[in-house]
Amino acid sequence: MDHYYPEIHAGVVRAARELDWNLDDERCRGYHGSRFPEGWLPDGVLCSTATDPALHWLRACSVPKVRLLEDAAPFSSNEPPDGIHTVALDLTKAGELAARHLLSLGTPNIAFYKYCQPRESEALLPQIRAACRKAGRTLTVLDYPGDHPQLAPSFVLPKVQREQWLRAKLEKLPLPCALMADDDRFAVEVITVATAMGLRVPEDLAVLGCEDLALVQGRSAVPVSSIDMNLELLGYTAAQTLDRMMRGGAVTAPRQVIPPKRLVERRSTSTFVSSVPGISKAVLKIRRDYSEPITVTSLARDSGMSVRSLQRLFRVATGTTVSDALMTRRLDAAANLLRETNFKQEPIAIETGLGSSKNLGRLFKEHYGMTPGQWRESRAAGIS
Repeated sequence: MDHYYPEIHAGVVRAARELDWNLDDERCRGYHGSRFPEGWLPDGVLCSTATDPALHWLRACSVPKVRLLEDAAPFSSNEPPDGIHTVALDLTKAGELAARHLLSLGTPNIAFYKYCQPRESEALLPQIRAACRKAGRTLTVLDYPGDHPQLAPSFVLPKVQREQWLRAKLEKLPLPCALMADDDRFAVEVITVATAMGLRVPEDLAVLGCEDLALVQGRSAVPVSSIDMNLELLGYTAAQTLDRMMRGGAVTAPRQVIPPKRLVERRSTSTFVSSVPGISKAVLKIRRDYSEPITVTSLARDSGMSVRSLQRLFRVATGTTVSDALMTRRLDAAANLLRETNFKQEPIAIETGLGSSKNLGRLFKEHYGMTPGQWRESRAAGIS
């Protein structure tokens, strides 16, 4: 891997163990990451192509091969597709998840920190741009490559200069604002610069990352909301596909797409902007305390509002009713538990405030068009 992801590596290792491979993975990181086998070839190759040397080497390989992630090597920008089987991330779906979450925060202003080259980030950005246009929100793009056209694609400005550029951009940003970055590395960078400027995260600037990278997340003073892109499953799927190819099996589609696992909400986007403080309180209570026995009456009391005012102003601010917002939040939490755990349906229903497995099943059927068991099986099979 010319860009190392421990999560992808873990997925490949899991498959290799199941398939009884003799896995040579010393070239996936560090010094060996830029060195390729010389004078010999393995039975099959898994390789990412974010650099020209990796792309040229993989194209020249005569053994079965699978590309990890989309081709992002500068050389290929004006070249036709090479036909190498690719296992990629569904960045379009991730963009849809991100847009929905950013718009749900109530901020009048949305921003996107575009650091990577277009082929890596454009699949996220168009979804957010389209959603903002439809919702009548202002979108500001902090365009690092656009502001630095003189830089080679692989060149990175020193950290001090990069942060100076970012600070100048954030100073001009209309607040409050909800911002998404290309991935968690740049989300953490935004949080670092913003807090040094005296901005409050998430109250002034809500920040969303992508890829949910644990090692990067650990560097942030504010826990970062992010999209879990299912990188481990990508590595596992790529290895299983390569094994079929090495055994002479047919692989019909030239490209497999791994859907994102989920959007993980943390403190960096734990906010809701409203001119009515009680509405902000109500929205945040639903998000944080959905498992508690919340009613419209109790929510109105906690928010310092009458029931009628809460219902009317909540709908104006969010576009939905209090009851529907609470049910959707609980169903999302139940879906996460179905996917992430082996818990039975009754404890999941209790844990998420839905009361009983019967109620969970009824609501799931209405919302998703399938039973909780069917939904769990479809996610285990990687069906989006």
